[in-house]
Amino acid sequence: MLRFFRFNDPYRLLFVFAIVLVLGIKAEVEFPMLTVPELKGVLVGEMMADGKRLYTEVWDSMPPLMAYVHYGLDFMFGRAQLPRHIFSWLVIFFQAAFFGVLLINNRAFNESNYLPSLLFSILAFFSFDTVSFSREILGSTLLLLAINCLLKEIEFKRQRDETMHNLGFYLGLASLCVFSYIVFFVGVIALLLVLTRVELRRFLLFLFGFALPHMLLSLWYFWNDELPYVWTNFYAANLEWNPGTLISSSSLFTLVALPLVYLVFSLVMLRRDARLTKYQSQIFQVMFFWLGFGMLEILFSNDRTPQALLVCVPPIVYFINHYLLLINRRWIAETMFWVLVLGVLSVASLAVSNALPVDYSTLFVKPSSVTESNQKVMVLSDDLTPFQQNKPAGYFLEWSLAEPVFHDPTYYQHVVQVAAALQNNPPDLVIDPQNKLAAFMPYLPDIQKKYKHEGIYWRLRQ
Repeated sequence: MLRFFRFNDPYRLLFVFAIVLVLGIKAEVEFPMLTVPELKGVLVGEMMADGKRLYTEVWDSMPPLMAYVHYGLDFMFGRAQLPRHIFSWLVIFFQAAFFGVLLINNRAFNESNYLPSLLFSILAFFSFDTVSFSREILGSTLLLLAINCLLKEIEFKRQRDETMHNLGFYLGLASLCVFSYIVFFVGVIALLLVLTRVELRRFLLFLFGFALPHMLLSLWYFWNDELPYVWTNFYAANLEWNPGTLISSSSLFTLVALPLVYLVFSLVMLRRDARLTKYQSQIFQVMFFWLGFGMLEILFSNDRTPQALLVCVPPIVYFINHYLLLINRRWIAETMFWVLVLGVLSVASLAVSNALPVDYSTLFVKPSSVTESNQKVMVLSDDLTPFQQNKPAGYFLEWSLAEPVFHDPTYYQHVVQVAAALQNNPPDLVIDPQNKLAAFMPYLPDIQKKYKHEGIYWRLRQ
């Protein structure tokens, strides 16, 4: 297998595509049930497809670029998960192919081949849920584009103004997919100051490129007199560090233990045996620090899932590829490659079948206790399970954003927001386990007449 991919032949990417297809089908077969990020994406896309404006009428902290992608997916596929998963397979293949071409064009190794693309396509399936289309899938793709610009910039012969602008622009777009990717913006500034002699004018161009997507977003909401909503429901919500996680750190370590062992071997071998040019040494530094930035981003990410580790796949692939190329005896290199491949895929399969100490329970959407189906529902809690068989109504999707409104019913603006949510898109059923809505009903007599209070439910009168 190694010998076959150690050629600079673009047609080798067809075999990479076939491998991605096979591994994607394997993950699809093993996919046990709907995950929380998938359900959240479906709900945001549905609400936007119903004509609601993000952040003003869809109260959720999902970054805007990802929200509009979910809107497009809902328009094309509805709630069907298989087309979304197939879309993820295509994105993973693009990442694998682009990363291999990136390393060849930037002469990262002494020999040019598509082995990095092969390794990328395999390591990307370290967990079954990497086939679900999420913010990390899209954001890590934009980060790959940023890495390409960064490598061009550190090679002094290829410095151009548009490269600096594009570098900042891709990082800005990535932060509109995963807000915690702003860590890479800070990291790239450090790399530019250490590895390049960037002029002040070109550095300001980089800053402008990063700020441009955020300025356009803010300008759009300012033009519609809705700027406070984008600040409260997107920027402020994502700036708060809520170290909640959908999978434990020990489970994550179990999933990636074998690639980490190979990473350590690679760093030891590179330190001892590698003969790198100056430019290759700079690429080595970029990948090493990029791995550090990725680990730092994982630390600061909210609602951490296995897909959060996708940002670390490119540098890990880079170092493991170096390690395999440095092994002189081909049979040893081939053996180490197959141990890695079979180990990663076996761990992924054993983990989802509960044969390894990997706890996916909090990642899945639990069965709902609500018996109603095909209803328009508004939930005044952080429980998303009723939406599995019902459509979202009202404005309030993320309870941490809506809770301050329901905490103070005497504030006029809060009453107006609740009234707008119930009037513009009246739910058939309001699930209110803490009876928060009762304090608003005296201020909303017309709405109170329309609903009947039954325990934790407010039912729309027929």
